[in-house]
Amino acid sequence: MKEHEVELGAIVRDRITGYEGVAIGKTHWLTGCATVGIQAAAEKEGDGPRKIQAPEWFDVGRVEHVGAGPGIDDPAEYSQPAEKGGPQPTPAGTRVQ
Repeated sequence: MKEHEVELGAIVRDRITGYEGVAIGKTHWLTGCATVGIQAAAEKEGDGPRKIQAPEWFDVGRVEHVGAGPGIDDPAEYSQPAEKGGPQPTPAGTRVQ
């Protein structure tokens, strides 16, 4: 897998630790490093509810493609409306330097 070519929604594995799950996000850092967030499947403990783990982040160069993941049919369906996110107006009385 070439750097920066991780497909979101695919099942991937970290080559060093063996950690496996769905690629849920990518970051590109100012220093040139690219990372991918991997969400592992929830673990079942006895008869209780499944325990969801926090995603783990790995350098893209360590990650290999394992298979097709669940994907999302319409990513826009899960996005926040524009009026709820992004830059907001500066509140009155705030000093901007």
